[in-house]
Amino acid sequence: MGPAAKAEEVKLLWLQTAMDEDVSLQGLNSILSGTEGPRGGLWIWALGILFVLREVELGCLTLGCVKLDANAKKVTLCLPVSKKDPGGRGARRSRDCRCGGLRSVSCPWCVAVTLFDEQVLRLGGFEEEAPLFGTVCSARSFVAKNKMIEEAQAMASLIKERVSDAENLRIEAVTGHFMRRSGVKMLARSGVALDLIQWWSRHSSAAILGYVEEAMEECPEGKDKLQSYLSFQEQLAAMSTETGTLKDMALQIAVRVDNLEKGSLCDFDVAELKSDLESWLTPEFVVSVRSKKIHSTRGCNFRKPPLEWTTVCGWPFNESGRMAKPMSRERFETSKHERCARCFP
Repeated sequence: MGPAAKAEEVKLLWLQTAMDEDVSLQGLNSILSGTEGPRGGLWIWALGILFVLREVELGCLTLGCVKLDANAKKVTLCLPVSKKDPGGRGARRSRDCRCGGLRSVSCPWCVAVTLFDEQVLRLGGFEEEAPLFGTVCSARSFVAKNKMIEEAQAMASLIKERVSDAENLRIEAVTGHFMRRSGVKMLARSGVALDLIQWWSRHSSAAILGYVEEAMEECPEGKDKLQSYLSFQEQLAAMSTETGTLKDMALQIAVRVDNLEKGSLCDFDVAELKSDLESWLTPEFVVSVRSKKIHSTRGCNFRKPPLEWTTVCGWPFNESGRMAKPMSRERFETSKHERCARCFP
């Protein structure tokens, strides 16, 4: 009989690339012209990939399943625990804004809000049991499984035509599980631990191991990810042990400088030293060693754990380990490196 055919992977980057090149795709119109397909454009597939959903689970989502926290810019989806009960709501998965309000398909918050607001507008108000996205002809009608697959394959055909990196995409293999495979591999490439991937995806089978292995084999830096991760953890541990907090570090330096000044050995500006430390620990700019592009951390909440720090475009730079280098404003102003188009629109 041979091994079971695997669903194709559709990368979020491909969706974003298609949208950037054709602004009409930033809307929510269906790809197909039929009336029974889903209304939501590329946004519905982005949501499925980000939350690692099956097509049945995606199609069964209701407005009541989506909890939006506008203050924290966090979205929570109430999802089924088991694939045997696609209408169940026992699992809760939450993500926050990753793009700084740029309305990116890689941002869970922006994707969810885009779909939610559109549906509420179509309905004329919030209806808890109404679908998160209805059919093209009816906002209150759930989309049938076969229509979800037809629209997904139409989306894949469009991506294949317009995105050069997707030229080998097998349209017939874009099946109901393509979002799960795509989402798991995306998380694996980002360095997310296997147990967290399994929890996030509500995946109880060993299939997830195959997805993760594929992602690592396809990733040029895959072989270095473990070492980069361990190195980063060691750096954090050493920093925490030696300095505690930035204030502790500044206090220690102030004491040392005071002792030096009393001995008339030198004359330091403590405020300047503190400023230098802050710029190093919480960089205003970060350079990707691989792409050679400069990214901005404007708006980054440095009070969060370091692995959650992101640039304006949503790049979690600390997850890249040695592939990300901090850059001072002085160096930024004279640097000839290319700037990230989304960080510096």
